[in-house]
Amino acid sequence: MRCGNGAPALGWARLVRYCRHFVGTSDVEEYYEANTKRFLRFGQGGTVGAIHRAVWGPGVQTRAEAFHYVHDRLLELVSPQTQRVLDLGCGVGASLEYLAHRRDISGVGVTISAAQVQLATQRFARAGLSKQLQCLQADFTSLPAEVEAVDLAYGIESFVHAPSPEPFFAEAARIVRSGGLLALCDDFASERVERGELSAREARWVREFRTGWNVGSLVSPRSAQRLADEYGFELVQDDDLTADVELRRPRDRVITAMVRVGRHIPTRNAWWLNMLGGNALQMALVRRLFTYRLLVWKKR
Repeated sequence: MRCGNGAPALGWARLVRYCRHFVGTSDVEEYYEANTKRFLRFGQGGTVGAIHRAVWGPGVQTRAEAFHYVHDRLLELVSPQTQRVLDLGCGVGASLEYLAHRRDISGVGVTISAAQVQLATQRFARAGLSKQLQCLQADFTSLPAEVEAVDLAYGIESFVHAPSPEPFFAEAARIVRSGGLLALCDDFASERVERGELSAREARWVREFRTGWNVGSLVSPRSAQRLADEYGFELVQDDDLTADVELRRPRDRVITAMVRVGRHIPTRNAWWLNMLGGNALQMALVRRLFTYRLLVWKKR
């Protein structure tokens, strides 16, 4: 198995350490600076400000509901005692806006992208939520001092962008109050991926997902649970949502055909890399190399 930047075949632990050198916050920032407005304009979730996937879970009837499914699951975690919420990788602020309209909370969103900060700040102002909600440009593995302790921290499809899992959980442990919750909805590797037991084609999909989407933290649920436990979190919920996301739609099959033709063309075009990574993710999810999960921990 090879890393997306030409790493030689390595054991899984060494491979992860090797790849971390090539996925940094500047890469993720560049990715979202280049792609955010395209996501909103051409993505199916753009009308509700969602950059994450639609989840057709129980009771969902419309596409808008599917994009809000994970938000509604987060609402279940907001108790009467929840006062402050932190969105780790907030995009353009749509998730925080949705929560704040339905619960009496204050919230902070952090994103590495200046473009997203501007769009989120405008969104909060239009919604009349500027006194409750704030968006900051920051690395969620090294939060600024102005971010105070919170009762609930969550990340929707952002954890994978952390350069490695350890600083993510360390910072979450610092910022989440005792008794508070940490929720992650994201893609997680199978244990077969972690063991490196992959065919050449499967290894290529993992490599293309990593490079195309600037992924630094691709671990199994078990590895995530182990790390979280080391930083004082107890797992209270693990839901596999893979069956509820849309896979192999007609548009996805068109992208697959494009990728087959253009895979070997040398380019760093942001939109092409996004399609390359997205296609690889689809293939990996279909074959259960990855799963799309909602994990929730309670801080001890």
